Amino acid sequence: MRVNNGSILGQRDMEFTDEEITCKSDQSNTTSTWKLVKSLEKGSKSFYLYVDVNAAYIIPKRIFTTKAELEDFERFVETKIGV
Repeated sequence: MRVNNGSILGQRDMEFTDEEITCKSDQSNTTSTWKLVKSLEKGSKSFYLYVDVNAAYIIPKRIFTTKAELEDFERFVETKIGV
């Protein structure tokens, strides 16, 4: 069954700072430090910031307006997680 705006899948507002990741939806607000992110995987359409074996923040690449913006985000994440 597909649920629109479910508690796990659905639209989110995310903010990435030097200290933390904030993820907001209509139903929740989560803040995580960068230490929680175990790895960065790069798919053809999304970035996956894994926080556990089967749990990740999914960042669609389509949200970036330029290639440079996308590459800057990728470098920023790699720096924060020590890649």
